[in-house]
Amino acid sequence: KMNVLLHLAQDEAGLRELTGYRLLEKLASCSFLRTHAQGERQIRSLLRIPKGGRELGVLSRRFHQLLLPCLQLFVALLHDTEDPSSLREPAARFLWTHRHIFRELMVGTPGGLGYVDE
Repeated sequence: KMNVLLHLAQDEAGLRELTGYRLLEKLASCSFLRTHAQGERQIRSLLRIPKGGRELGVLSRRFHQLLLPCLQLFVALLHDTEDPSSLREPAARFLWTHRHIFRELMVGTPGGLGYVDE
């Protein structure tokens, strides 16, 4: 489903359709990424890339499969230039809802994206 939405968002007319359906507001109000992680320690373990190329666990792999397309769709929806002021509030809510995930992605400490277990 996410691939279809991403494909639509790449086209100007499709992007207008998605914003017309208030998709950014829907992303802002859902917490499907957060439901996979209960607490910051679990978020860290889900984002951590194991040393030596070990396999990610099923939950971690699923989290990664959801995270990147969701972030790509979020960024694509921000590019709707017809009424950018209408995007501020839902974009801020999306970022706030998932603030723990974004903090782990942005912080260059153990547990952040790309961190390798020693």
